Amino acid sequence: MAGMRSRRVEVPRDHPLRKFFGSITMLSFEGINFPDPEVVTYVANLLTDFVQVDSLYALRDEEGRRLEYIVDMLILASEKGRAEERQTRKHIGDYCLFLSGLYPESLNRRAVGPAYYVSQGKAAYATVAAIDGVHPSGQLFRKLSARFEGCVTALNLGKEYLQDPFYQYLLRQMEL
Repeated sequence: MAGMRSRRVEVPRDHPLRKFFGSITMLSFEGINFPDPEVVTYVANLLTDFVQVDSLYALRDEEGRRLEYIVDMLILASEKGRAEERQTRKHIGDYCLFLSGLYPESLNRRAVGPAYYVSQGKAAYATVAAIDGVHPSGQLFRKLSARFEGCVTALNLGKEYLQDPFYQYLLRQMEL
């Protein structure tokens, strides 16, 4: 398996979409009484980055096919060195958070359900935290792991906001 795809398209740091997702994410996390600025910023950036499908499916096999199943991603993580394992586990956590938070209905059509994605996301972030140790990022990933279900709930709430006609209008006005 090849690993993280290097030709990811990044949304520019000053793009209005980042501010938009930042506002929606803060509102959502305040709605569940977890307005942690570090977590909110991380999740808002995750949402913005995953607008690009290549970022959502950054893990690829040797033939360049995207990996969509957690088990394949875990196999990839186990085959890599420490730095690449960290990036792969981080992606697994991000992928699980994104799908279980915004598209939980899609997980019911798979062999495993949303609870599996939650447990794998928590475990992935816990592994990243362990690798990062005492570095500030270690603390962030410990919070993401410990409060994973809350982050999923906040994303569910954010999805409701995004489905509102007003926010739909704002999204259509932004060019990516």
